[in-house]
Amino acid sequence: MKKIELPCICRRTIVALLALSPVSSVLGKIADPSPLIKDNVRYQSHRHSVWATNVLTNKVLWKTKIAMAEDREDVDPRLEGDVRWNMISSLQIEGNILVITNSIGEKFNLDSLTGNRIGVKKGNGELHRPPPVEGYHARLMGMLTGVKKMPINVRERLLSLNQDDPLVGVMGVHLGMSMDEVIDVWGMPNVLEVINIRAGLDDKIKKEMHLGIYISDFTFQDNKLIRVKIHLADFKTWKPFGGRLDPQSKDVDLLKVFKDARQLSKTNKNQEVELRDGIRVRIHSYQDKVITVALEQADHVK
Repeated sequence: MKKIELPCICRRTIVALLALSPVSSVLGKIADPSPLIKDNVRYQSHRHSVWATNVLTNKVLWKTKIAMAEDREDVDPRLEGDVRWNMISSLQIEGNILVITNSIGEKFNLDSLTGNRIGVKKGNGELHRPPPVEGYHARLMGMLTGVKKMPINVRERLLSLNQDDPLVGVMGVHLGMSMDEVIDVWGMPNVLEVINIRAGLDDKIKKEMHLGIYISDFTFQDNKLIRVKIHLADFKTWKPFGGRLDPQSKDVDLLKVFKDARQLSKTNKNQEVELRDGIRVRIHSYQDKVITVALEQADHVK
């Protein structure tokens, strides 16, 4: 069979006509919206699913599917599904609400902490707000790392801080710091607990929040650090308080470490002294070795 060559101008005309054809719309795609990052959590979506990931651990915190509307009858059936379906086209954060917009303008509201659906709005309608929560506690719950082993680089950084005066602070923190400030120094918690305690002459109930970071513990009231307990297993080479306390010694005496301290208690396993400004230092020993060092504000002792 003889091969027929089309003139060059003819080929260009055909290509131009094909480009104008409605069928070319099958190339249309709805791209995934850009991810959002807030408080070390990344929010992203694909097609009709949206999920949150802890950027520090790459752990997926939750994943939610948004139901797609059925194919619309007024849309050319030759178009690809990405165009026919109502895919997620936009993500926004408004407080603790993740606002999701699809390709036809419908808006879906998710609790950014849990991924739970909390309402729908169209156009510029009002958002359905989630029920009130204890904001910081709820936000941290979605950010727990699950990491208990302290990385070497974190250990070296904390040891280099040289903050060994309990009246000033210890291992990068001091009493009175906020939760954000402690997390900035130590990193994200892997344990979070809120308990009610009775405190004061009026026996008023207060909330205490405990953050476990690696294997150490930080206690807060009214977003102020009132107690820090550092486990020495993470800092085997550390000699607290400027080297005045040797955790490996079999004869540790806090009154020798702090000359002006007042003895509060002393047993084979525990010692506690009070310094000026009402700061208390407590150590706990096991098999003749100090395993924890704690600072506490006397005003908040239960």
